[in-house]
Amino acid sequence: MKKLPLTYPIKINGHEVTELTFDETEINGIQFAAANRAYQRMMGNEISAVPSLDPTYQMYLGFAAVLAVNPQYTFEDLQNLRWTDCGALQQIGLRFFALGATSLEKACEVPIANTQELFTSELPI
Repeated sequence: MKKLPLTYPIKINGHEVTELTFDETEINGIQFAAANRAYQRMMGNEISAVPSLDPTYQMYLGFAAVLAVNPQYTFEDLQNLRWTDCGALQQIGLRFFALGATSLEKACEVPIANTQELFTSELPI
């Protein structure tokens, strides 16, 4: 479990929180789906066509990394963070996608193909 010191402490459940513990590897399928739902509620009709590239979506995955090890918190609690702290959580959410790619490659017996080679190699006629 990792710790993120907050630049601007917040109150959660009546307590001042000065740091958040998190672990992006603990996000399960239910928490991932909850992050998607919370992102959709927040964005309304403004949802990105490619959410994984949206910093707000990445921030919600960062929130999920916190909630994975702090079940007493909610997405609504974390929405009260100031931008500098949200930016740090966005970076944590961005790492979630890198973890997924690494896990996939480890799970495969054959390394994942280099897509650059797929598009630049000559095709047989």
